Amino acid sequence: MTNAETAWPQASERDEDKRYFAARARWHEERAEVAVDSSTRTLHLRFARMYHTRAQ
Repeated sequence: MTNAETAWPQASERDEDKRYFAARARWHEERAEVAVDSSTRTLHLRFARMYHTRAQ
């Protein structure tokens, strides 16, 4: 591996990732609100929690 492959992402890239993960969390929360069954709702809420965690 080269140094470029192992380098930490720049702050702006991390901020962009956080915004993406936060947006995905919101999308899953919205989908959970309109889910027609409990298993789909639970799945979307699990993904929302995962994305919220990644966004921090």
